[in-house]
Amino acid sequence: MSEVYLTLLRIGPDLKGDEQGILKVMEGNFMKAVFATRENDKNLSYSSLRVGIYEMEHSVKENQLDGTPCDPINCLRPTDLRIKHVLIHRAKNDNPNTLAGCIAPGSWGKLWGFGGSEAAMEELFVALGGYQKKKKVTLKVLSNATGVGLETKDDWWRTK
Repeated sequence: MSEVYLTLLRIGPDLKGDEQGILKVMEGNFMKAVFATRENDKNLSYSSLRVGIYEMEHSVKENQLDGTPCDPINCLRPTDLRIKHVLIHRAKNDNPNTLAGCIAPGSWGKLWGFGGSEAAMEELFVALGGYQKKKKVTLKVLSNATGVGLETKDDWWRTK
């Protein structure tokens, strides 16, 4: 059986200015699932994953970035502690502006809209073989967010 991994390809801002992309769950060369993504355009320059390969793990988001508690939600978290807050998780109420540097999956196939983020996150874990805390998965980021430049994981200051 082939390795299951994720790929993220950013394709530029949507009509509201939020970065959009395509997140695929791959098994070898076979695509198991595909999702639209959104990222909050206000934090991309300092808090977005750069081109490179990341080890992620199944985790739980229990706090906001400022440390205040939030309702626990399942997420994917980088194992690199320097960037442990740049998660893949659902967007609250399908609103990318609720994200602080994180990436939210959504339903695939909507040309100009973004929605179904909570259901998409559940589908993502199903495609990864089910949620299992601390389970590892590889994320291959194929392009940077708009305006970030040509930095890669290796020369991005947050990962040094």
